[in-house]
Amino acid sequence: SDEYNDKLSVRRAVAARNVLIAGGYPADRIDTEGRGKRDVDKLKIVDRGEFTVEQIHQMLRRVEVAPKP
Repeated sequence: SDEYNDKLSVRRAVAARNVLIAGGYPADRIDTEGRGKRDVDKLKIVDRGEFTVEQIHQMLRRVEVAPKP
């Protein structure tokens, strides 16, 4: 369900945050946000036909790291 995917997305973001903190990155410089299925249509997979559906789903399960403005 969308609700489950949203919760999973948040857990993935928090796990990535914890890895960064454990590596010495300052916690106060990290914001986390789960996106679930939101914005998925903005992503472009080049040569989509070369991948299975499962491979595409794996590509969409991601964590993005960006500097704070």
